[in-house]
Amino acid sequence: MVSPLHVMWGRQPRPARLSLHSCRCGRASTVTDVAHRGQACLAGRVHGVGQKRDGGGVTAIFRVAEAEIGRDLRLQVQALLQACFAGYPSRSYFKLPPHFRYLAMTNEVLVAQMGVELRVIRVDSAVLRTFGVVDLCVSPSERSHGLAGRLLAEVTELARSCGVDFVILFADDDRLYTRAGWARAANPCSWVKVHDHTTLGLATAEDTGSLMVKRIAQRAWPVGEVDLLGHLF
Repeated sequence: MVSPLHVMWGRQPRPARLSLHSCRCGRASTVTDVAHRGQACLAGRVHGVGQKRDGGGVTAIFRVAEAEIGRDLRLQVQALLQACFAGYPSRSYFKLPPHFRYLAMTNEVLVAQMGVELRVIRVDSAVLRTFGVVDLCVSPSERSHGLAGRLLAEVTELARSCGVDFVILFADDDRLYTRAGWARAANPCSWVKVHDHTTLGLATAEDTGSLMVKRIAQRAWPVGEVDLLGHLF
């Protein structure tokens, strides 16, 4: 089943305090010192990648490796996902955990998140290095302020600096992604079916109707069957 990726309306969650001290591997980082670190190519510990001040306060965006997210922060991510996506499971990921996340907070309250997977895929005979966008969502009270677009811009910039070929995602509603430079791709597609931590086999579709790609490198998106070499994002 294609997981919902576009920003959806949902019940507004109770604000959760986002503490970066929840990252238990290595030295815990404060909001202030993280926001002033340089951006690295890999998602290490905690990287502050952007700030913006508006009438509601300062919104800061951080990139955090999934393995280094502590229990308290995972629960806050889970609460946001369940508030934004109807029927979301009682965990912080839909199929499998992403490799890293972008987390946005305003006044230390989690207001948006986006998972990213590093995935090598095959399209016809071409082997491509990609980022896959997973479960982008924004708190209802923070929508229509360009926050989702900022998260997409951050992963695009990281993809360029890391030599990624394409950033791909699956979305039923393509308006946000089209504005941000993604395009529909009608390739036949195959992927591993995963449900509740169980592999169910291989799925195929002549056209998923939801695959979108953004070119990062010079090569054009190939014609031919897409093998995701794993589960659907």
